[in-house]
Amino acid sequence: MRPYWAAFKVTLQNTLRYRANVFFYLSLVLVPPLAMFFLWRTVLGETGSLSTYTLRDMVTYYLVTQFFGSLLPAAWTDIGRSIRTGEISRWLVRPASHFGLFLAQSLGVTAVLAGVSLAGWLVLVAVLRGYFLWPHPGDAILAVAFWIGGGLVYYLWGYLLNLLAFWTERAQGVWGLEDALVWFLGGAIIPLDVLPLREVWLALPFRFFGFLPAQVFLGRLGQGEILREFVGLILWLTILGSVVFLAWRRGLRRYQAPGG
Repeated sequence: MRPYWAAFKVTLQNTLRYRANVFFYLSLVLVPPLAMFFLWRTVLGETGSLSTYTLRDMVTYYLVTQFFGSLLPAAWTDIGRSIRTGEISRWLVRPASHFGLFLAQSLGVTAVLAGVSLAGWLVLVAVLRGYFLWPHPGDAILAVAFWIGGGLVYYLWGYLLNLLAFWTERAQGVWGLEDALVWFLGGAIIPLDVLPLREVWLALPFRFFGFLPAQVFLGRLGQGEILREFVGLILWLTILGSVVFLAWRRGLRRYQAPGG
């Protein structure tokens, strides 16, 4: 674990050096939920509802999804760029997993942003306290557990997209699609269970990015549903992990460093 711990600490220290950037990150935590609050208060009023969501449900849902979404560990596009430029060669000779090292670096950034996000989130909860539904402690713990699992799914998904650089020179369009999938199919724009074809969207792994943790936080799932979703989370982690492993092995067979 020593190489991964070192990668985590170095990234953590580098992130803390840019305090202004960390401070301005607050805007990403504060602005979207406030915008959504004014939007849904205008649409629903104080007593209206959308499907099974009241205004208080919707405000709480967005506060939770935005907070969890802001802390998802990203597999940066640096991975794909290093494959295209040949810089990945220096990673291949290190006595550690490339996947694990980048995950440790991503968590180093997330650890810094977590404090900023939590501070901004608590401010929002205080400002919108009349519209916020406090969860049962057990539901809050389960929501965090599902968010951790969803973060691993998110990282595996992003890492897999980066590995496409073994087969294509440019993948910007793929990353644009990835952003859309994360925000829309993750439930950050509108709850997935109010959309048409909800069965399709709820069968995809993107629900673990924000929608499902928010549902657990709100206490909208029974014990049987929670157990079923936990099994689904393990299944998706296994599938994506296996696909990443195979893509990495086959990608290395195709890889040629520049000039090699």
